[in-house]
Amino acid sequence: MPVRKIPPSRRAITGRLTALKSSGPADYESALERDFLITLEADPDVVSYEVQPMRLTYWDSGGRERHYTPDVLVSRRNDVTELCEVKYTTDIQELRAQHRERWIAAHQHAQQRGWRFRLITEHHARTDRTRNWLFLSAFRLLNAHPAHLSPLLTSAQAHGPLSIAAWLEHHPEPPGELLPFVWHLVCTGEVTVDLDRPLSLATVVHAPVEETHA
Repeated sequence: MPVRKIPPSRRAITGRLTALKSSGPADYESALERDFLITLEADPDVVSYEVQPMRLTYWDSGGRERHYTPDVLVSRRNDVTELCEVKYTTDIQELRAQHRERWIAAHQHAQQRGWRFRLITEHHARTDRTRNWLFLSAFRLLNAHPAHLSPLLTSAQAHGPLSIAAWLEHHPEPPGELLPFVWHLVCTGEVTVDLDRPLSLATVVHAPVEETHA
């Protein structure tokens, strides 16, 4: 559960994300934090995350006791854990001298536990990949009946790697009706695409190969 409550603000975008992977409330206090949390929700490599996860104690260069709460603790597959601070690049440049000691303390805390400490900026949270996850997240909870999904998966497996446009040509329904289900399959990992390129109808889809039994 969060150790620090994020208060409402008139200067920044604050709120609470509807989250499935968060341990406790997924509150954010900037648009960048919100976008980062959305990408965590959509990224299949992320198992869970916790916002405002811990209160670290450290001593500054003057010997005074200080406290610091990092933004997010992320648990990924293969036992990878990341302790993250989310800041715009300009904020890091302006606050580097002021916050250097707390970030060193967070790095040391993470290192002692076999974790990574990361400063997440818009360059990490707003790449083509993360923009794709932001888009796909809207389709993650789509109320998709198997009757809609099974024919799409069957045709993708039958015809091999093909563009989304070509995939939809194998179905009689209008493409606009099927696209939400396509994005749902991409978001849930039922089919895979290159997420490091902008998504479009030209995006090539790969479906898992069905196992055959001798």
